[in-house]
Amino acid sequence: MNILIVGTSSIFAKRLISALESKKNYNTFLKKHNIEDIFDKSGKYYSINSIDIDILINISTLKKGLDSEIYYSNIIYPLRIIEKLNSNLLIINIDTTAYEYRYNSYSHSKKVFKDLLKIKKCKSINLRIEHIYGYYPSENITSYLIKKMIKNQDIDLSSGEQIRNFIYIDDAVSAIIRCIENINQLNYNSTIDIASDDYISIKKLANLIKKLIASKSTLNFDRIIIDKNEFKPITFNNTILKRLEWEQKIGLVDGIKKEIDEVRNEIFKR
Repeated sequence: MNILIVGTSSIFAKRLISALESKKNYNTFLKKHNIEDIFDKSGKYYSINSIDIDILINISTLKKGLDSEIYYSNIIYPLRIIEKLNSNLLIINIDTTAYEYRYNSYSHSKKVFKDLLKIKKCKSINLRIEHIYGYYPSENITSYLIKKMIKNQDIDLSSGEQIRNFIYIDDAVSAIIRCIENINQLNYNSTIDIASDDYISIKKLANLIKKLIASKSTLNFDRIIIDKNEFKPITFNNTILKRLEWEQKIGLVDGIKKEIDEVRNEIFKR
């Protein structure tokens, strides 16, 4: 099976690529923004339409930057690649929940791309993930809080009552791999939640991190006003994953401890 990864720069992408390359039945190809061709793990390049790609995994995501950059990276760029590949291609789109409660260029672009897959009647499976944590560097709230608290810096926060789902990076990778391994059991044009059993409010998360670090940071809740939509509850259902015999390996406390170690090592390695 030939698998093309679109969006290769993040640590999450690198972990997923490494996991796929360890499997004997998959030939993994990669696509970078600034190179027109695709390449394999040996560094050999191929014309994008010279390889019969079975699955395209879209991880291409830009959260910050000019609006034009965000919309290009999250919509135009992956769409251009899809249009160059065979019509029987299966697209696995790594999705977000951000557009369910937040309206900005990033969340809107992710929703537009998801909707375009339906409009174009592409054969696709949408994998919905809320928060992947457990690694550094990261723009996730976990790394942000950990870094500030290790330095004992005070933090202004919202009320923190919004509840989010957190899945450890290795668990998220193993869930995606399990979906690929059982791809024939999944319904095309469906959405599957890549979610853990760990739901926690941002307030409880911040207090947990403070306790684990023994930080002297002051957490100033209610200092930041956020839109009321941020408190919209999002329901996840990982029944499909568990039916595929996927198991969550890392619980929230252990995962946060691992991320604390990573951030601490990064800060004090200089």
